[in-house]
Amino acid sequence: MTALSAPESAPERLDDVRALWDSLIRQVAADGFMVIGASGLPIAHPALRYFSALHSAMRDLETGTESSGAESPLEQMQRLARQALDDYDAEHTT
Repeated sequence: MTALSAPESAPERLDDVRALWDSLIRQVAADGFMVIGASGLPIAHPALRYFSALHSAMRDLETGTESSGAESPLEQMQRLARQALDDYDAEHTT
């Protein structure tokens, strides 16, 4: 059995994901957890929905279990964000 290992670009990709994580944290800290939505009512900050996907991406890059070395960092983040939104929708539409 071959051990999983992260591609050589993993440290760079991990730095990019961490930078995005830090940026989103700063944005939420500046705006607050609740913001005014399009309807004029308070809603959870829209950036909060991405933290689960970012956490998964960082974990995958740190442990060498990322799904595909062929994906660009942007493609991976888009895939993980879509997955997190799908998971959220599945949990809240029952």
